[in-house]
Amino acid sequence: MSNVKIKEIPEDFIVNEISIPTSDGVYTHSRYRLAKKGYSTFEAIERMSSFFALSSSQITYCGLKDEEGITTQEVSIKVHIPDEALERFNATMYASSAYIELTYIGQSNSQEIGKLLGNAFTVTLRNLSGADAEAFSEIHKRDYAFLNYYDYQRFGIPGYPQVTHLLGKALLDQDYQRAFKLYRLSGNTKIDSIKDPEKFFTSDVDARKLSFFKNAYSSSIWNNELMYLVQRNVPNTVIDDSTGITYRFCKNLKDVLLLLRQGDNLPYLKYDVQGSHQSERSLITHTRVECLNTSDDERHANCKKATVTFILPSGCYATTFIRQLCTCLCK
Repeated sequence: MSNVKIKEIPEDFIVNEISIPTSDGVYTHSRYRLAKKGYSTFEAIERMSSFFALSSSQITYCGLKDEEGITTQEVSIKVHIPDEALERFNATMYASSAYIELTYIGQSNSQEIGKLLGNAFTVTLRNLSGADAEAFSEIHKRDYAFLNYYDYQRFGIPGYPQVTHLLGKALLDQDYQRAFKLYRLSGNTKIDSIKDPEKFFTSDVDARKLSFFKNAYSSSIWNNELMYLVQRNVPNTVIDDSTGITYRFCKNLKDVLLLLRQGDNLPYLKYDVQGSHQSERSLITHTRVECLNTSDDERHANCKKATVTFILPSGCYATTFIRQLCTCLCK
């Protein structure tokens, strides 16, 4: 991928969730637009729960957005937040380097993870050579297929060891002592020690967060199976471990289609607050890309930057697509 920089500053990675329109009916929740910078969805929910004295289960959402970027999504809250309280929250949570902003947009029902159309991305890539920038400038509504890996955000918080999948495995093994050590190591808590790790996880941690950890373990298994298929079926591949997690990419994105000989999907075990069930994930995802502009990179001397935009289905990772695209385009 050369030395291309992704997500160097939050403004380089803008995500807007594409929601499914609310149908007519009797509504039980108030719906809000959640705009944030420097906070994950989990962190934003925790701040909202604390400020408004709510249980985290009273706040529902369709998608998880990480902290590395500027993101917009919708959340539904079991109670209606008065305008004055909303203004105080937004003022309290605002800083130039990070913020959370809630805007009331209407009534709805409870939201479910994954129940959205997708996400629209505007991504700026930095530290490009002139030739690389020229290659990006020629992308006009071009269709691409790419390997549908779970990306590094699934396995850890920026700045901390990527052990979320190991934490999920410990929870599934009911090894709560090890799970708490990994929970601390992963940056999810500042608590040094607890007397009863099992009670901590079963009573104190949001059940949706526990499901996320368990799904991270399933995701690591799924990724390894996809890497094996790529190794077996694609003649020219490259290893990418730039994120701390190992991936095998195709040197030519056209070769991605060779995997269709193995079928469209790979099975995996999916976890939610009720338990687990067998599910499937597409081996390959498609998108259409438009390069908006290229220009001098003000953060890197004698380098260029390029801004691209595209839409992905729910559950697909823009960063894994961008890295695969750069593997093919950048020299």
